[in-house]
Amino acid sequence: MELPCAVLLGEPGSGKSTELQRALRAARATGRRATLIDCRELVSADAFASTLSADQAMLAWRGEQSPITLFIDSLDEGMLTSEMLPIAIIQALQQLDRDRLTVRIACRTGEWPTYVESRLRSLWPDERLEVLEIAPLTREDVHRSAVAHGV
Repeated sequence: MELPCAVLLGEPGSGKSTELQRALRAARATGRRATLIDCRELVSADAFASTLSADQAMLAWRGEQSPITLFIDSLDEGMLTSEMLPIAIIQALQQLDRDRLTVRIACRTGEWPTYVESRLRSLWPDERLEVLEIAPLTREDVHRSAVAHGV
């Protein structure tokens, strides 16, 4: 079973947005309905809900029974415009059919609000939420990988 909610944390330039874009393309390539909201483009907390409700993929999804993956990129950059953005996102997610919804969120590690994680865990209990962190490789990481691949 696919993990319903995952958060990808990392430092600036670590590849969070690139990974979300890759996953978005992969989802669409398999015929799965998927959409992306880039929080850098939101001018207020209210803009998240209005962007979500006007999104063509979300509109189509609401009228059918298929699943959708919602990618939310640059949460930290959206919080620069509105510190209420994380609450607006949680409130919007509460209104959606989470049995048919998969969510992927990207945020800088140092900006990730812990209260958002606890709210997400209440929406997806029983370990149905995972928080992952992209971290730079160490020499030991590279060595282990090289050994494992016979290099």
